[in-house]
This record gives sequence, C-alpha cells and structure tokens, in this order.
Amino acid sequence: MKTSVAALAEELSSRAAKLPDNKQYWIGIAGAPGSGKSTLCKALKERQPDCIAVIQMDGYHMYRHELDAMNNSAVAHARRGAPFTFHAERFVKETMEARKSGSGSFPDFDHGTGDPVEDAVKLVRGQTAIVLVSGRAN
Repeated sequence: MKTSVAALAEELSSRAAKLPDNKQYWIGIAGAPGSGKSTLCKALKERQPDCIAVIQMDGYHMYRHELDAMNNSAVAHARRGAPFTFHAERFVKETMEARKSGSGSFPDFDHGTGDPVEDAVKLVRGQTAIVLVSGRAN
C-alpha cells in the first residue's frame, strides 16, 4: 500500500491535535544517503509548518576547517558523511536533552556553503508537536 506525503502529513496533523499540552511525537527517519529522507521531511514540514520541526543529522557534519585540521584531511573531505566526519556525540546529547525538555536549538546544513548553520532549527515546548529526526542508517 502506497501512502502519499499529503496523507502522511494529514495523519501527523491529526495525531498532533490529539496530544496533551506540551507533549511531542518524536519520529526517526533513517535511510541510506540519497534515499529521500530530507525530501520527505521537507515535504511534510511544508504541509504542516506550524507543528513540525526537522532535526537533520547533516547539521552535525564537521565544519570544513575541522576536516582540514585532521591528519589526512584529503581523505576526511573525500569521505565526508562517514561516521568519523560527524559530531555524533553532540547530536545524541542535544537530541536527548531536547526530547526531555521539549525545547532546543539545532544546526542545519547549508549545501551552498558546505558547512553547518548553527541554531537554524528551533523547538519550542508547546508549539512543536511533531519532531522528525533524520539521519543515515549504516
């Protein structure tokens, strides 16, 4: 059975409307690079902008200057996206804290500049009902 993005967005909106005050649904979206995670999250956010926030693991890429400082920077740049090129511990810490508190600030990734953008995503307790956390599955 195929589910359209519109139907999924409507289902999320319906579930969000039934949540008690200050509660959130946290949903993990995982898949291989290029599998459509970001596309799906963007489409859902566009349909329900007031209740959905998207935290992308891509925001936790190391900055280019951090890759430059590595012993084998050419390999680090060539393999950007590999586990050793992410701030994985920070990603886990910040998402766990936000899941407990319902609020937080997260980086996103700017493909134009090739670096993360700090504080690009905001969660506000009582305003954000659905949190989509998108990352790759290895």
